[in-house]
Amino acid sequence: MHISDGAEGEIIPTEYVISDSGVLYRINLARLIDKLPENALSELMEYMDKEDLIKIRAFIQSTWKKSRDIFSDGIEYSMQAGDLKEYYENMQNEHIENQLYVTPFIRTGRKIFLPGSSVKGALRTAYISKLLKNGISISLKKPNIDKESKRLEEDILRYSRFNVTKDPFKVLKISDSPVFSADGIVKKVEIIPRDKSGEFDVDKMKDTKIFAEVIESGIEIDI
Repeated sequence: MHISDGAEGEIIPTEYVISDSGVLYRINLARLIDKLPENALSELMEYMDKEDLIKIRAFIQSTWKKSRDIFSDGIEYSMQAGDLKEYYENMQNEHIENQLYVTPFIRTGRKIFLPGSSVKGALRTAYISKLLKNGISISLKKPNIDKESKRLEEDILRYSRFNVTKDPFKVLKISDSPVFSADGIVKKVEIIPRDKSGEFDVDKMKDTKIFAEVIESGIEIDI
């Protein structure tokens, strides 16, 4: 599950480092600058003045390997790098297309923030799917597919759009829950293509170089 508030934007490669063990550390660049010795700071500022993201990234990587203690106050949180680790290790400094961005999970107090409404929506979807048993086939090319799916929900849960208070999930209240950042992991986004009939074909998922932070599977959360 990935939930972004859309406000923080993306984490760019100059804002994180990945350890040999595959842990991604989110860096507060301003705090790191405060800890740099004068000669290293001059070098970094030169790259920043030129807005040379590749050299800034290489500088941070090099500093991490040589002087890790400098980062002690500059690490905001850590999580498993997951699918990003291999790409990060193979980055060539001269290739700007290897700037690897990560869409972060919504956070509060530096912890992953899991809205109760999202959990409720997932439960609602799972419940409807369970009631459908063997499922139902609706072509994605069918006109008014959104209205069709809403009518299906109404039929399954036995309520009417004219009286949504009868929706049984209206009485379900789920609290928002914090999740430890270490329970997050970066996964590669895959695209599910459609076949000639317009149906999704999950057997032909396509790789991308788009990465998002998700909650690791198997995590137990109190709600």
